[in-house]
Amino acid sequence: MEEELKSPKEVLRQKLVSIAKVQIDACLNFKRPRMADIQKNEDLYNNKVRKAIKGRWNMPLPIMPGFLDTLMSKIDERVMINFGYKDLADYKRAKKVTAAWELESSPQFDNWDKVDRACKKQAILCGLGIYKFYAESNPKYSSHLYVPDIYDFIFEPNGGNDIQKHLFVGEKNIFKTKQEIIDGVDSGLYDLKEARKLISSSEANDHKDNEDAYNEKNNRFKSLGLDPVSNNYVGQPIFALNEHYMVYNGTKYYLLFDCRSGACLRCEKLKDVFKSDLYPYVTWQTNEDAFNLLSKALADDIRPVAEAMKEIFNQMLDNIEKRNWNQRIIKPDMFSDISEFNWRPNGLIKLKAGESRSVNDGIYEFKVDDNSSVVINVFSLLENYLGKKTGITSEAQGVSDKDKKVGIYYGEMQQVADRIGLQNKAYTEAQIQLGYLYYWGLKEHLTEGMMVKLIGDKGVEWDEIKKNDLAFTKDPDIFVTNSNSDTDSIKQQRKIEALSSIISNPLLAQRLNPEWTIENVMTAGGWEIEDIKSATDLESNGSKESISEAKQYIEDCLSGKKLTTNRGATVAYCQYLLDYSVNENIKPEQAKKLQDAVVEHLPIALENERRKVRQMSMAMNKMATMSGMSGGNMPVNQPRTQQITEQEMAGQRPNMPQTNMLNNG
Repeated sequence: MEEELKSPKEVLRQKLVSIAKVQIDACLNFKRPRMADIQKNEDLYNNKVRKAIKGRWNMPLPIMPGFLDTLMSKIDERVMINFGYKDLADYKRAKKVTAAWELESSPQFDNWDKVDRACKKQAILCGLGIYKFYAESNPKYSSHLYVPDIYDFIFEPNGGNDIQKHLFVGEKNIFKTKQEIIDGVDSGLYDLKEARKLISSSEANDHKDNEDAYNEKNNRFKSLGLDPVSNNYVGQPIFALNEHYMVYNGTKYYLLFDCRSGACLRCEKLKDVFKSDLYPYVTWQTNEDAFNLLSKALADDIRPVAEAMKEIFNQMLDNIEKRNWNQRIIKPDMFSDISEFNWRPNGLIKLKAGESRSVNDGIYEFKVDDNSSVVINVFSLLENYLGKKTGITSEAQGVSDKDKKVGIYYGEMQQVADRIGLQNKAYTEAQIQLGYLYYWGLKEHLTEGMMVKLIGDKGVEWDEIKKNDLAFTKDPDIFVTNSNSDTDSIKQQRKIEALSSIISNPLLAQRLNPEWTIENVMTAGGWEIEDIKSATDLESNGSKESISEAKQYIEDCLSGKKLTTNRGATVAYCQYLLDYSVNENIKPEQAKKLQDAVVEHLPIALENERRKVRQMSMAMNKMATMSGMSGGNMPVNQPRTQQITEQEMAGQRPNMPQTNMLNNG
């Protein structure tokens, strides 16, 4: 009878939650053996060792930390995701989306590079890199990127290595405070009846308890001597929930529920949560396995050798200690006091009076052979083996033979880069998928404009990305650059060598685009692209300062402040004021003020330009005289500012574009 009173939505919610619980248990049981191996990798990285037997050494040896940290130093370069276009109409849109990614991922904002490094580190230890990305627009647009913990991550055991094809996926230990749940109910996000069920069925707990079925997650802290179980006080009621995505009868659903009580705060079609109908997860494997998402890790290859090296090193210490404190057999009837055999500085041992036998007859020493040379040889063999199999050689660690030729060194670095690059192909593809999720997040949730920095033909330009900028004719292309520092530096070195050989040939150099050549040479020299654009823009020398002053003038005009004449105005200054008055949606009277300012400042700007040209001409003539050149004044290319009409020279209004603003003004 109670079942009949439930609505179809409630019946579906209950059905999905019961299925989700079984799915989660299936994944946890499937992962359990693999998690034990990952724990061993983490213990080795954290230098955790078992308690040594009395009289034996068990000192940690930082083989795993050395491997992981060296590898991380080779792949920690910032990832650049670029959005391209399939239709030329989307060119400017693609540039804006790229600029938005750069802005949000930068260290000044959400610092996604830090998230990326955390993902790589987890991937090296467990074989699987995981990102979670989502955007929201309540109360305003924001985007979020973080790394789910491998211990909390849920997936279909037989789903293969494409996470979007799994029938279920999700996370445990999504913590929500009691107040967050109440706020979610008030906003309509959470179901009131289910929220009451959750709060009433669970005792208020002001400790952050992880739902850790096999105590695996806490092991990570314990390996560092930390106790997260006894020290998890947060000071307010908090709940550990499950976020679950699943396919049921051909439709994807999103659930947020509590496994113990069965209370489900949210149960919606995934398309109503994310319009893309995609899971918010992106995964990649260090060792690709088409049939198993939880494949082996790079650390798994290191662990057996690292453990062997630790064992033989400790055996050498045991050997040294045995030789230093070796055992002896003595005949007590020859010595006055056996306790005198305990070592002490300048110690003397007395024989019994009247003893005529040789001391050697009363003492026998157990000899322990020195195994140091054997250990060192085996140790070197294993170390070289690791270098060849992993690519982490002495050169990769920054140690190189001084007598080696540069060509040989670059060849070895190329081998390291190729090996790391081979592992990174899956990583690069994951970045493209991440960029696609970001594009959908912008498309769905960007409601207000966001200022972004663009690199234009004349350097840095600030523009606004708006909702209509995401209306692509076709979905953008996405590609990744700078995903591997070693590979990119080697490729760049080859490009510069090829370009240099062309430039050195006068016949071939004539066929190169000068601006393209300058840009590539300066880029190789470490110059930023915005500085290169400014350096090659011959028509707007000093335009950054002029445009900055023009922006301030516009702000003063729009806010009604008193306007003053700028005696340092340039043509770029006037052009910016004019463009703003015509292209921006401002009041007619404000547009007229800016255009009057153009009329006022143009004669000043022209005179400033003429003065600059005269100074340049004088300087060049002086240089010519000093170098012994003849012929009087050197020819100077006159800029366009020298060809101003007499009407403009007289300070009259230049020809303004006829716009509706002017007609209405």
